[in-house]
Amino acid sequence: MGFDFKNVSKPKQKSIDPDWSNPVSFFYKLQHPEIKDLFPIQRDILKSWFTEYKNRLNNKLVSLNTGGGKTLIGLMIAESIKRDSLGKVIYVCPNNFLGKQIIDEANKYGIPTSSYLRLSGDRPTWDNESSFLENNSVCITTYHALLNPRSVFKNMEIKGVIFDDAHLSLDLLDEQFSLKIIDPLIIKDIVNIFKSSPSVKERIKSINEGDPLALVMIPPIEWHIYSDAVKEILSAEPKISESLSWINLKEKFNRTFCFISATKLEIGFLYPDIKNHFI
Repeated sequence: MGFDFKNVSKPKQKSIDPDWSNPVSFFYKLQHPEIKDLFPIQRDILKSWFTEYKNRLNNKLVSLNTGGGKTLIGLMIAESIKRDSLGKVIYVCPNNFLGKQIIDEANKYGIPTSSYLRLSGDRPTWDNESSFLENNSVCITTYHALLNPRSVFKNMEIKGVIFDDAHLSLDLLDEQFSLKIIDPLIIKDIVNIFKSSPSVKERIKSINEGDPLALVMIPPIEWHIYSDAVKEILSAEPKISESLSWINLKEKFNRTFCFISATKLEIGFLYPDIKNHFI
């Protein structure tokens, strides 16, 4: 049986053009008839970033006023890393609407993109997936799609990640590393575990009586002792045990903190363990 090797993809090789991955240089070779030049601040930032990137100083923050051109800088950096590494690069934005705007912006500059966004339906879908998998385009996606234990990017070798409006990811990280429970039956079951606690029993009594102002943080020592009992209650609830937050919490549950009121229970880390997140 014969085999046609012409259809097998060949390993990519870096361009012999010395300016192939230099963002300031290749900007002028992109197709962008409406954009004639970089702003001086954009040029300076890209020059500085590229020099440090070639020296393996990779973790950088770009801060500019609104309208200063951060999106173009981020796209140029992403394209530069893709060209230099011949690998996969992701451009992450806060939501799907902004993701679509960034794709439109990239098209205006002549930067090829793929996307993994939820533009319709309940789940994100791919556009131009093969181009991203073959390392031919930057993938535009969201924090929700990337920063979760079931992410489609989890087992990919990612060479670079650009975080757009990174400060907006803080609420997402907090959400993914905390459980917020409003089910009164679950709250009652957990409250009853601590109703004999000498240090919080009076406030626990107020919570059981429905006092809307009652709030208690379970003392860390007692939480450490009884957290397994709480964990057993929560793991029996499918909506909780199948959630992404539970995946992030359950292995280190005895190191979390717990706040309880008459209407809400919240469990989470004081500082989210994002260093051990998959990315």
